[in-house]
Amino acid sequence: MTTPGLHCPRLFCVVCGAEFRVHPYRLTTARVCSRDCGAVLAGWGRSRKRYLGVRALYRKHCGRRVHRLTMEAALGRRLIPEEIVHHMDGNPRNNRLENLRVVTKQEHAELHEAQSGCTKRRRK
Repeated sequence: MTTPGLHCPRLFCVVCGAEFRVHPYRLTTARVCSRDCGAVLAGWGRSRKRYLGVRALYRKHCGRRVHRLTMEAALGRRLIPEEIVHHMDGNPRNNRLENLRVVTKQEHAELHEAQSGCTKRRRK
């Protein structure tokens, strides 16, 4: 197989965000830029949500989410389950300390409600 040339369309890798080119016949199926990124998505088709392209964006280290580990290291203590780490820019892959904030579940819901501009109706 030949390498896609400059005439081929560009896509962005769903794993690392790198730009890559694909042959037109792969335009609807290509998701990753390399075999390494493909290995990250080895479980892509196991659940319906993942098959449809919705996948967890939160990275994990040793089974724990990186944004929680980052905040715990900054605070010098473990977070309690009621504490939520909010990504201020809305990007779940941006785990820099200046982008993270510890909030309660109620505050977190209010932040997302204010960002989206809509409220969720609770059934009684």
